[in-house]
Amino acid sequence: MAITSMDQLPAAFESGQKKQINDRLPTGLGRDTRNKARNLRKYAGVVVVLAVWCALSYGRVVDATRLPTPTALWDQFVSLATHGFHGVSLEDNILVSVEQTMLGLGFGIVFGVSFGLAMGYSKVIEELFGTLFSFIRPIPAIAFLPLAVLYLGIGLTPKVVLISVTSFLFIVMSTESGVRGIQHDLLRVAKNLGLNRYQTFRYIILPGATPGIMTGVRTGLALSWALIVAVELIAAQSGLGYMIEQAGNFFELKIVFIGIILIGIIGVILDSVVVLIERRLLHWQGR
Repeated sequence: MAITSMDQLPAAFESGQKKQINDRLPTGLGRDTRNKARNLRKYAGVVVVLAVWCALSYGRVVDATRLPTPTALWDQFVSLATHGFHGVSLEDNILVSVEQTMLGLGFGIVFGVSFGLAMGYSKVIEELFGTLFSFIRPIPAIAFLPLAVLYLGIGLTPKVVLISVTSFLFIVMSTESGVRGIQHDLLRVAKNLGLNRYQTFRYIILPGATPGIMTGVRTGLALSWALIVAVELIAAQSGLGYMIEQAGNFFELKIVFIGIILIGIIGVILDSVVVLIERRLLHWQGR
């Protein structure tokens, strides 16, 4: 495809993917069959786990005090949804965890994407901060919890700060990699067309880095959701982590299981939302 103007750059950026996508798309009944097979594979693992759980619990292979039956968990869930847990409703516990995660992740995305684009676009910035990030990134965020509680107290602030820092570090890394992975041919085309730095960023850098950005957001979300639950186990008065920790102290095993299952379900929902956004933004990519 010959490029003669700046307006053709987005099309040029996407055109390389379209033929590959069309070549891989099944047609007619073949597509329906593959979709059904894919859906079956997606849920096969869940069905197997449920079957093993039912066999072990209903068959009394494992004592009910150690592995409750699905029916017992459902009855406990209905009770939690109706009466709450230690004076806090189940809805409030869920909302507290989700809201704190989204708030911290939001800060991590804003600052992480901005800094990652800067590091990927500027060799000087990468040299200044690359080593520092490489030092901090492997340290588990939970290791900073005592310091966060000491300096920021017990409440919303230390959780949001820890989540923000954790997601920030990985979003920066992924965004920078996305910028570095942009084809040099596209940059040369931009230079030949006389694009300035802003136009190059808008039409080349940002679209090219978007796959890396979305990968960083998904990773940051998973880490943030896991972290908020871990933090609530230690320093909280509400939330799903707090509910699990308190239930464990009183050996209320069914509530512990319910909390774990809710964490997994909510995590899947949040990740699915990000995947939907990713597909809309990256509609030109093969899936």
